[in-house]
Amino acid sequence: MINNIYKIIIYILDNLSKRKFHLFTQHPNYFGTIQNAKKYVGKFDAKVVENFEEKFSRTIGDGYSVSFGAGRMGFYSLMKILKIQKGDEIIICSGTCSVMINAILKLNAVPIFSDICEYTMGSDLNGIKNKITSKTKLIVAQHNFGIPCHIAEIKSFCNLNKIFLLEDCALTLGSKYNGINVGTFGDASLFSLDHSKPLPVFTGGVIYSQNLEVSLKLKKYRDEMQDLNMTKQKAIFNKLSVNTKLSHPKLYRFLFLANILTSIKIKLGFTSPYLDENYEAYSDKETYEYPSKMPTFIAYLGLRLIENWDKIIENRLENFHLILNSFKTSKFKECIPDIYFDSKFEIIPLRFVLVDSNNLNLESLLSKNIDINSTWFKNPVISTKDKLASFNYKSNSCPKSEVLGKQIINLPLEYKITEINKIL
Repeated sequence: MINNIYKIIIYILDNLSKRKFHLFTQHPNYFGTIQNAKKYVGKFDAKVVENFEEKFSRTIGDGYSVSFGAGRMGFYSLMKILKIQKGDEIIICSGTCSVMINAILKLNAVPIFSDICEYTMGSDLNGIKNKITSKTKLIVAQHNFGIPCHIAEIKSFCNLNKIFLLEDCALTLGSKYNGINVGTFGDASLFSLDHSKPLPVFTGGVIYSQNLEVSLKLKKYRDEMQDLNMTKQKAIFNKLSVNTKLSHPKLYRFLFLANILTSIKIKLGFTSPYLDENYEAYSDKETYEYPSKMPTFIAYLGLRLIENWDKIIENRLENFHLILNSFKTSKFKECIPDIYFDSKFEIIPLRFVLVDSNNLNLESLLSKNIDINSTWFKNPVISTKDKLASFNYKSNSCPKSEVLGKQIINLPLEYKITEINKIL
């Protein structure tokens, strides 16, 4: 007990004393003046939301978008209109967030985990084939870190077996596989707008589909939902304002301190700014509306990001190539994934991925300047304190995912090029 307290104190002091680069809170800020969105807090404006949905659709293709309070809520809503019910099996990538599994369990359906492809670090066709049964009603194919999985092959398999395919594009927007945009292969696609995603607002999600019937059913289902309550929206907006002001490595210690204060306030009974009640396997007593509409102020800020989408891509690609070229000439060049050199994959990176499979101690070196704890998919089903067995995950059932998780490292790409140079 005393040893654990000592470790916590050292961890806090270490983070308060350092200039660090954060993987989650995005920088630079493309919102413009965030206060312009304040007038929409707690007020639903259908025109703003519809404008966002239309503009978002055009970043992907010629389909239709329906927005929600979070990506998981869009996933849940899609399963509802597909009439997913008790005992139906949903095949989903092992490297995923617990909120996705929570959405499946809310419907008394069964999550079936497929192993990853070591090459793409996303969903793998062979891993999916091994899990198909007569109860399979939906396959979720996931793209990770901006890297497309072998989605065309997965699509062909789903078409052949007449199984609905959902592309999980929460971590990938703008990338292409064989010259075709990700998000346009599946019967529908899921996108997220939280602060760690390609269009980083704070919360929000979208289901995109080129199938008009699916989109109209989703829209009808969404239109009958409530909006997030006023208290929750205010808490989200206030936290987003703080994050935006402190989203710089020079101010990392203050952001770290602000996050600690937020945690304390939540424990004292103040409204959490996070949609944080879906990280357990089973949770049916949310203090916020589930599912819910996307708050209008989130849609408004999402529009500001779409307006700056070309700049966002340009910044990420510039930083990506700077890091890539630096590692290519270093003793850590073997940690660069081969997929970054594959012309079939046109990658708009979200994070730079490294894989230390030979124990070169790279993570320890980087952790001095980067909040490395935010690396994704260190183990299957992240962002939960529940045992993985409670999510229907069986140990060693996805060995590639479990091994890669211990080797993977994420580097941020959202900073100015001068700051990326400081990391390097």
